Order: sequence, then C-alpha cells, then structure tokens
Amino acid sequence: MKAVKEVEASLQLEEGMELLTRPATQTLGHISGRGLGPQFFRAGSGETPAEKRVRFLVKAPQGGKVNLVVRHARAGTVRVQVDLSSLTS
Repeated sequence: MKAVKEVEASLQLEEGMELLTRPATQTLGHISGRGLGPQFFRAGSGETPAEKRVRFLVKAPQGGKVNLVVRHARAGTVRVQVDLSSLTS
C-alpha cells in the first residue's frame, strides 16, 4: 500500500522580495476530510481538523505580489495570487 503525500504549501516571490521566516515550502501534514462528521474548533489553535494554518513573513517593495500554491496528490492544487498593496500593516 502506498502512502499519500502530505499537503504542501509553497510561496513564490517576485524579484526584490525576501522571505524572512520559515522555508518557502511548508509541509502541512494530512488534513481530515469533512466526511468525518462535525468539525469542532480547537480553542487557541485557529484551525479545525479539516484546516491548517500557514504563515509567511515577507519583506517586499510596495505593490508587489506573491503566489501561494497548495498541493495534495489526491485533492489537487490551488493557486492564489496576493496583491501586497491591498494589505494594510
């Protein structure tokens, strides 16, 4: 029996940006499906068994964009582009 790979989140930066914390690719482990019944919020964790939280700290010139790619062998791939100029500090 082959093991399913874990969920992986990768941050892709534009030129001139710097990742200040953690590696650009983080392994998030396995995420339970929503078919397991009600998912309860765990106080203090900010996530449920069907969710994982990932954080990146980026130093970037104003107006830059980053791409976040989350992959899983069976669930697929999600790509999101975040416009940093739309965020407030």
